[in-house]
Amino acid sequence: GFSDFCEQFIEAGWCNDIHFTPQHNILCDVGSYPNIIPDYIGKIETIKEDIKNISEKIGFNLTIGHDRKSSHNYYREMYSPKARRIIEEYFAVDLELFEYSY
Repeated sequence: GFSDFCEQFIEAGWCNDIHFTPQHNILCDVGSYPNIIPDYIGKIETIKEDIKNISEKIGFNLTIGHDRKSSHNYYREMYSPKARRIIEEYFAVDLELFEYSY
């Protein structure tokens, strides 16, 4: 399951897949970390408010749907202690930079 995937994330090489690139590698200037390039970073947890803020900023009313909503437990409840440690260590810079609590 999910925890098995996370527990094998590094050793299986899944961490090298482009879909799991830490966001600071994409959103920060190379060599000047933590200089974030975009002037606004939205989060899925606050997507409605973020879309509203972006709409106001650009002067265009954006809308977004939610087509593939899942019915599982809160994502933090799905990690085993080992999986949580591995993922927190791998994404530590992102967790700190984008203000996610561990």
